[in-house]
Amino acid sequence: LTNKPLKNIPAEYTRKSINYNGPQVNIKQDAALGYCGGVISNVEITSSPWDLQFRLLATGMRPINNVVDASNLTMLEIGQPNHPFDFDSLEGGIDIDLSNGSEILETLDGIERKVPAGIPLILDNGKPVAFAGVMGGASTEVSDKTTRLFFESATFYRKHIRKSVTQLGLRT
Repeated sequence: LTNKPLKNIPAEYTRKSINYNGPQVNIKQDAALGYCGGVISNVEITSSPWDLQFRLLATGMRPINNVVDASNLTMLEIGQPNHPFDFDSLEGGIDIDLSNGSEILETLDGIERKVPAGIPLILDNGKPVAFAGVMGGASTEVSDKTTRLFFESATFYRKHIRKSVTQLGLRT
């Protein structure tokens, strides 16, 4: 659309064995194509550098902090949804599942939302902590007290994201 060349993102990856110390992850009801995550420790939450803040503002996004801003910039640069959670606010395993219509989630914008049935959710110990691919929840928000992150990157079905955005009225 802009007549600019596409960025060449390397397609080769090296697999190596690591000690994973994050929560168990389960995809239920075909709610996602794929989901991966990792724990990052000894994180210091600060303001982002001005040039990063400016780049986000130029895209219409509001700078939050260094971690959230880096996450958002990555999403904008390569088109891959990702989300940082405050790891210490998580209680158990992570499930990606479709909502049953009885859940309530307070989102990062401070609004409590009743979740319509069939919306993909990220659940922690059975409790919703994010609208998959749309917006995170307030209970696991990265704050200046955060020292450990659970950082997710996922591939969700477009039809589920469209349904979420339409039914929830959230354009993020």
